[in-house]
Amino acid sequence: MKARYIKKTLSVALIVSAMLGTASCINNLDISPIDPQASGSFDQNSVFVKTYALLGVTGQQGPAGSADLDGQDEGESGFYRTIFNCNELSSDECVWAWQENVDIPQYTNIAWNSSSQRTEWVYTVWVITLLS
Repeated sequence: MKARYIKKTLSVALIVSAMLGTASCINNLDISPIDPQASGSFDQNSVFVKTYALLGVTGQQGPAGSADLDGQDEGESGFYRTIFNCNELSSDECVWAWQENVDIPQYTNIAWNSSSQRTEWVYTVWVITLLS
């Protein structure tokens, strides 16, 4: 008899505490933006498409249009191309004939560092891809 009473009391206490605990969360997230210029619209598909496109596309127009990264050559600043350059140019798997390109001599001679422009491209595009 006592066990049944304790079980019933415990279950009622758990239900009441769960109701009180979740009641504080109801409508707390339904707030309006503080900034009056902020819009409440969010185009989910556009964000996902642009995030995916950052891996291969380097700008808004053709080969010499408006690049996503300011001051960069659109043909050279693609994520996969830059990853290839960072990984393979410093190894024996790739020989790059055009040594006049930006940072190529540093990579082929294994003299690049964290302030290298191509390293910055990789980190910039990767961070944009992850955080967007």
